[in-house]
Formats: sequence, C-alpha cells, structure tokens
Amino acid sequence: VVDQVSRATLDGLAQTRAHQGIIAQVAPYDYADLNEILRTCDREGRPPFLLLLDHIQDANNLGSILRIADGAGLDAVVIPKRRSVALNAAVAKASAGAVEYVPLCRVNNLTQTILMLKEEGFWIFGTAADSGSHFKEADYEGKIALVIGSEGQGMSKKIAEHCDFLLSIPLRGRINSLNAAVACGIIVFEAAVRRQAGKESRTEAQEGKK
Repeated sequence: VVDQVSRATLDGLAQTRAHQGIIAQVAPYDYADLNEILRTCDREGRPPFLLLLDHIQDANNLGSILRIADGAGLDAVVIPKRRSVALNAAVAKASAGAVEYVPLCRVNNLTQTILMLKEEGFWIFGTAADSGSHFKEADYEGKIALVIGSEGQGMSKKIAEHCDFLLSIPLRGRINSLNAAVACGIIVFEAAVRRQAGKESRTEAQEGKK
C-alpha cells in the first residue's frame, strides 16, 4: 500500500528532514543464527571470516562496519546483546543498505562465543592501539575471527585474554587511536585481500598438477 502524505508528515515520521521524500515500513529485522552460518560455510567447503564487535555502541560505527563487511565479503558480523547498539534505523541508514546483505548475529555472551569458535578451529585476532604485531605481518588463512573493540575503551581485558593474536596499526600522527570503523576497514580489507590471494595461489597450484 502506498500513501501520499505531506512533507510535514514525512518529517515527523522519519524524525529527520533527510529522507528524500520516501519512507517504507518494513518487518522487524531477524538476526542471523551463527551456528547455521558456520554449518553453511562447512557445507560449501570454505573457511569462515567473522567479525566480532566488543561493545560497539555508536550506531554510525556499526552501520559503517556492516558496509565494510559487505565490501570485503565477510561471512557474518557478531554483536553481544548487552552494552552494544542493536540494529535500528540509524544503523540501517549508516550501512547504506549493507544490513540487507550481511548476516548480523546477536549472542548472549561474546566471551563464550569466542571459546566456542576456538573449539571449532578458529584463530581469534584482537586489536590493540599500543601493542601487538603489525597487522600486515599476520597470517589470515583458515578460519578466523577479528575482534574490534569499543570506541572509547577498546577490547575488554577478558576478551583480549582469549585472543590468539593482537594486531596494531602503526600511527604517525599525534592522535594515538583511530575510529573503530576506520581501524576495522584497514585490517578487514588487508585480511580479505590476503585470503583471496592465497585462494588463487592454491587454485593455480591444483590446476598445475592436472
């Protein structure tokens, strides 16, 4: 059903004037099931690449991260139920539509999820502003999950203790940290490019044996 209403009505419904004259009412978002995603990857014979967000509370950051995840071809983004922004209109807008394509999973406990992933053979990469290995030196092959910490505090100590590797991005300016989404984009695309290059090398090697 399409209704034509006044601009004032649209402004009120959208709670912003930047709506381009169109508002759609959609069904509530269904969060994806992480276990089902892992089973799908297993059936398709490809190692998953997951992104875990440790208490990201800014809607614009989550939306931008979903957009990054879509561009890099990640299998899923995982957020905790507590102390994390949920999917809302602001997140959807910031994602520029990526929320429709990237599976977003919501878990009860991020630490327990990490422990489960490690039992499944995942390598867990964390991020640290002032410590850790250069992100370009990491081996991103196989099943991996990258943890991005919150905007203000970074990763929690408990989460960091369960990471197999800590990665850092060298900075040359006077500001000692990056926006969470920016840091995420730098590392995610480095990992995605390296994983694709490894996949192509293995394919060429297999074809050479035929």
